[in-house]
Amino acid sequence: MIACVSVPYFAAAVERREDPSLVARPLVIGGLPRTPGKVYAISREAARTGVRPGMPVRRAQGLCPQARFIPAAQARYQEVFEQIADLLTAFTNLVEPGDGHWQAADGRWRTTVSNDQLAATYSLDLGVLKETEAVEVVQQIGGAVRERARLAAAIGLARERFTAHVAATSVEPNEALLV
Repeated sequence: MIACVSVPYFAAAVERREDPSLVARPLVIGGLPRTPGKVYAISREAARTGVRPGMPVRRAQGLCPQARFIPAAQARYQEVFEQIADLLTAFTNLVEPGDGHWQAADGRWRTTVSNDQLAATYSLDLGVLKETEAVEVVQQIGGAVRERARLAAAIGLARERFTAHVAATSVEPNEALLV
């Protein structure tokens, strides 16, 4: 069974974890209003107004003037990404990060966030577990991400990686879907 663990709107989730006053408010990460520069990441609420990573910050402000604009903390996002990858290896040593992420020769996880990569995703090969056993492991994984990383993950579980990924993107954070 393959599990896909996804933390949607990853950078925004990390920022909200650090500053709860940012919760439930549109969030644009990458720069302050009326400054040159590009949007690095966004929250779900900002996405609903048409804001996208890579667009000029000024345009984002025009689309979503009620948003909170903050600078990106890429080192923090990298650290949290690595923390989640490390905690997932407690369940299997076959952890593969999603697009834009890789494990370097020194064993540390590296990331290059592209403009279309809003979620931090990881694929886990759980081996030949029965469905009931795999569901139990997935519940433990979700709990570990929630408790240790203080983030909510959406998890898809299937026999193939692509299907697991689709399942993970079909559910809300703190939910899992077996396909």
